[in-house]
Amino acid sequence: SRYQWLYSPLAQWSVNCWTSYGLGEKVAVTCDDEQAQERWEYTWDASQVFDDDSIHMLSSSVLVDGDVYLAAFISIADGKTQYEYVAADEISEIITHPDNRNLALWYKREYTDTTGVHKVIYYPDWHAYFYNQSDLDKIDLGADAVRSISEAMDVNNGTTVLILHIAHNRKDANSLHGWPILGI
Repeated sequence: SRYQWLYSPLAQWSVNCWTSYGLGEKVAVTCDDEQAQERWEYTWDASQVFDDDSIHMLSSSVLVDGDVYLAAFISIADGKTQYEYVAADEISEIITHPDNRNLALWYKREYTDTTGVHKVIYYPDWHAYFYNQSDLDKIDLGADAVRSISEAMDVNNGTTVLILHIAHNRKDANSLHGWPILGI
């Protein structure tokens, strides 16, 4: 899929057509609740991930890779949230609930930072963090595993980083991964 995206004009046209038709020139989201609308506008405007060009890039990414991962950096002190895009090839594993492999708990991210150091960090799934937090403790990531949730955090400092996973066109009920439109 990625090869086709890079080298096939027909594949590029297909993805761009899908994105342009689905999103148009500008994306607007409105909420029925005025307070929710204010919060949404703040979130939308505060993050470059949600500007028009980035939304189109995210659409192309999910169509080419089948998955998009967004990291939500949530301040413990004031709840402000910043969103960042995480490349799909940096997520090397989705760790699921021991009794339900369709319930994501942790995302293992492997990448090389700007200084050339290889890093491995585990991020909790946003849904598990907010609704099934006790399930996160059921997974033994290892004593030396670096988690985005630090033991040193308290009510006044720290940042929780959660992953929001968007899977396009899931074909397998037992897989959390999406399927790219260019897949063969």
